[in-house]
Amino acid sequence: MKKILFLLYTCLIMPILALDLEQVILVNKYAEEMDLTENTLWFEFMKNGNYCVMYNSSEDLAGFQFNFKDLKQTYNDNSIVFRGGQTKKNGFTLKYNEKNNLILGFSLEGKTLPAGIDTLFEITVEKQIDSYKEADISEELEEALSIEKAIKDSEKGCELPSNTLSISENSIIYNSKDDIGGFQFNLQDALISQASGGDAEKSGFTTSFGKNVVLSFSFEGDVIPSGCGILLTFESDQAPSGIDNIVISSIKGEPLNFRYIKD
Repeated sequence: MKKILFLLYTCLIMPILALDLEQVILVNKYAEEMDLTENTLWFEFMKNGNYCVMYNSSEDLAGFQFNFKDLKQTYNDNSIVFRGGQTKKNGFTLKYNEKNNLILGFSLEGKTLPAGIDTLFEITVEKQIDSYKEADISEELEEALSIEKAIKDSEKGCELPSNTLSISENSIIYNSKDDIGGFQFNLQDALISQASGGDAEKSGFTTSFGKNVVLSFSFEGDVIPSGCGILLTFESDQAPSGIDNIVISSIKGEPLNFRYIKD
């Protein structure tokens, strides 16, 4: 994984805006940090009443990271979403950590955002649905079956040899003798439409996916404790034939030797 050193930078904006940015990191396609005196981010107020984050870059952007300042004070308890802009257009993955207001943007497919002045993304308030619909009997049955399957998959994971991954239907199961600080792998012959849950989610990991790639780590430096069970669950266009390009690391970033075995 490409190492990014944290820099401190505050982008000044017009006094009418309560929002601000700090600890900004911009990275080019060579995984080099960009000079923040020439390449900047700032907020603008849009005609539709939303804020957007703008950027001015002399090079194509391969990734960015920064902290929002006063975001909660501005939006109170409203749930916010980030949409549109060049991040949406170029298929960037956006990950936001509410605990420290950190946002991270990158592309699992190696895409970049074009140089110049443009919109990074727009900040909008998510509409809340107040109506409540009780689950019917079929939904309760489906949930019960899902729990039963999760228990069986977890047990299968504990039957695996040490430091191995396997696939059980739509679950990635694992057995590890070491604490896991992050992981990445490819599903063979399948396109992923969803990846979440499992012990990765229980341990506070943020999981991203693109085409057949899965990447998961913790903003807070948490680990998946040594043990066994379901690493995560996924949805795909067809059943994958296996797992390859496995990269699993410790909390210190040291590689852990893992292999895939067919269930």
